[in-house]
Amino acid sequence: MPLTNIKGKIIVKVENKKEFIIYKEKDYIVLLSENNKTILNNIDSLLPFDNKRFIASKNKLWGLFDIENKNFIIPPVYEKITPVKGINAFKVKKYGGTAIVNIKNNIILPYTANRLMLSKIKLIELKQGYFAYKWKEKWYFRPEESEFAGYNKPQDIIAFPNGNKLIKYTDSGVWQLFDKNNTLLRKIDYSIKIKKTYNNFCIVKQNKYYGAMDFNCNIIIPIKNNKSCSSINLLIASDKHGKEKFQKVLNQNVFEKKFEAYSYIFEDFYKVKIKGRWVCYDNKNNKIIADSIRSAYTLGDRMLVTKKDSCIFFDKAGNRIKSIYGTYYKKLPFSRVLILRKEKTSLIVDKSGSIIHEFKNAYIGKYNIAFIKILDAKKTYRYLDSNNNEISPSKMKFSAIKTIGNKLLISKDKKYGVIDYKLNEIVPVIYDYIGKTSGHLIILGLNGKKGVIKIRNTNMDKLENN
Repeated sequence: MPLTNIKGKIIVKVENKKEFIIYKEKDYIVLLSENNKTILNNIDSLLPFDNKRFIASKNKLWGLFDIENKNFIIPPVYEKITPVKGINAFKVKKYGGTAIVNIKNNIILPYTANRLMLSKIKLIELKQGYFAYKWKEKWYFRPEESEFAGYNKPQDIIAFPNGNKLIKYTDSGVWQLFDKNNTLLRKIDYSIKIKKTYNNFCIVKQNKYYGAMDFNCNIIIPIKNNKSCSSINLLIASDKHGKEKFQKVLNQNVFEKKFEAYSYIFEDFYKVKIKGRWVCYDNKNNKIIADSIRSAYTLGDRMLVTKKDSCIFFDKAGNRIKSIYGTYYKKLPFSRVLILRKEKTSLIVDKSGSIIHEFKNAYIGKYNIAFIKILDAKKTYRYLDSNNNEISPSKMKFSAIKTIGNKLLISKDKKYGVIDYKLNEIVPVIYDYIGKTSGHLIILGLNGKKGVIKIRNTNMDKLENN
């Protein structure tokens, strides 16, 4: 959301690295560095792009401003400018037509009045500043005079996150792997299809079977049979936690074990199927730590393994901490769980297996990062805070709207604001209008004026008179 209707000063932190000061002087916005040095002035509106560049509007026309060089690298001549996700390119609008330009304002895709056509075109960044796109089964390269224009009738191109590129040629139908310097590294089997690319690997298919391949085209999960799908799920789960975790799972060679199915839990622990039953398996020590289980969950640095009528808590080394009689029902905020017993008893338990509260004939209602709502046997509502203490009902005369990180957007007497998980006001409950929320951005209004407030997981960005 662009910063336009500004009063006073706003401190904006970009990518948790650099701080910039924005304030309004007469009818224009001024951008200062954290040392109060003027970077850009006489502009209408601002939108942070990264810690080096801002999308800025001047005389109601948009461009891209470079903070270090203090100039527009994309001049402010466009009616609209939007970043293209995943690549260093921008969708721009001018004279009613839409085009895509690179970071140097070179046109990659020409102007067209058909915006739907642009969305259907497959656009790939071969390396910074050089692009390829496919239109009507034919590939085009931008800039046209680039080294990539020499590719001989490619049928398909796939760009990997490490800079390598796979190219299949029309005449041979063989995939060829090039590095980021455009050097041919190797050829791979033409019958392999690339199905989906992740951060550290891609899923491949040959005939009707699946496998996995790294970005140097080495097969890391053999394309043998459909059982490999369970192994792929392990890789997908570890891929979300970074390259180190992905490599650790890959090196453990768990895929060669004779299990019927796999499911990753955390650390070195897996839910695996042996002879028709599920167990919790410690891959590091090569042993089963819980047999005939239903499921397993992470609770911070602990693990919960559930069985038919009991719940077992483990530490991250696989040591059993405690076992509780009852059936697991659901996870609660702050590494707590709800366990039910046959005698209509509800238990709220922490990650170490300690019973925090025990309620008979009670119903656990709404819960969020700030409180848990409980309807007890007397049909009275009770509330627990994040420290498991009961909250006085007089403090709960508000309605929770949405959780934002570890903050809560609330309404009270037709006014809106934000509280933290300790029920402290972060944004005063004084605003009479609430718009859309996106990520950590909230549109709020007061007395007919609207603005954007950015809430972070730790503290709210400093706002003065906004």
